[in-house]
Amino acid sequence: MLKTIIDKTRHNLQIQQDAVPMNILVEKMEKHELLQKAPIKLLPQLIEKTKEKETPAIIAEIKRASPSKGMLCEIENPGDLAKIYQEAGAAAISVLTEPSYFKGSFDDFSEVKQAVHLPVLRKDFIISTYQIYQSKEMKADIILLIAAALSDQELKTFHQTARQLNLQCLLEVHNKEELERVKSLSLQPEVDFIGINNRNLKTMQVDLTTTEKLSHDIPRGIHMISESGIKTFQDCQIVKGYGASGVLVGESIVTNRFPGDALRKLRGEAS
Repeated sequence: MLKTIIDKTRHNLQIQQDAVPMNILVEKMEKHELLQKAPIKLLPQLIEKTKEKETPAIIAEIKRASPSKGMLCEIENPGDLAKIYQEAGAAAISVLTEPSYFKGSFDDFSEVKQAVHLPVLRKDFIISTYQIYQSKEMKADIILLIAAALSDQELKTFHQTARQLNLQCLLEVHNKEELERVKSLSLQPEVDFIGINNRNLKTMQVDLTTTEKLSHDIPRGIHMISESGIKTFQDCQIVKGYGASGVLVGESIVTNRFPGDALRKLRGEAS
């Protein structure tokens, strides 16, 4: 499935580059002073408050669909949903921008960015430096880099490019081999995050102990985010016990009729 998504991403990316070539994109960014060094918007709840709480900080996701389950929900106004997340105590917002399998869009990202003051993660399948510049032009605070989708050289180049553009990185791994590859990068505490995806890409099964198994090899000072399979307050407590500073949660919130209440329950703040 990953290869299929990446192939489609490559096709979509070519269309985007044909419409707005790299030189035009850079000119737009220069015009709006987006290439100037600006302070990185850190995740304050994630860095400052995690140790005080029973549960890790929550990165709440705007997610309409998934390749394995199809449509999850209708989201008429992503900005309004992001405000609900913010009011319910989210540390950051993740927005899917992949259109073919997750039904995300750049418009979704723009609406969320305008609606909240929290850091916003662009969640997509980044396979080109063009997308990193594109993310900066979209005013993303964080980008996702998936180790399984990238070669060693791509991982290094994309991470360096993000650093040059003052973008934080959530570096996603699924196993120890991928974690070792990520650890070879020049990681910066409180800027780079390692995401442990509990979903097995071959079987699509979810196992929270994946976070436990990989937690022992996370570099000191680098915050760990547990991804996939987080559905309850107890799940949050479990991965916090494994050392997770944060969790990325989408499906269990967006499929709830009252997403704000669902998020509060994950944080242990509602009955």
